[in-house]
Amino acid sequence: MVDPQSSTPLYAQIQDDILAKVARGEFKASEKLPSEKELADRYSVSIITIRRAIAELVEQNVLKRKQGKG
Repeated sequence: MVDPQSSTPLYAQIQDDILAKVARGEFKASEKLPSEKELADRYSVSIITIRRAIAELVEQNVLKRKQGKG
């Protein structure tokens, strides 16, 4: 999970955790991630933090966004 006391920004910790879950097969390439709300609840952070983590992963071509698909 995330450590609010860490010097690493929360969004970066979430990125690392999502990448680890992809590597372990918890998040599969052909499936969509849980909703932003679900992720925010899971990590106990704001939706803005989740959006930044996801945006960074999209920019790195790790994730793909599909409008209207969740």
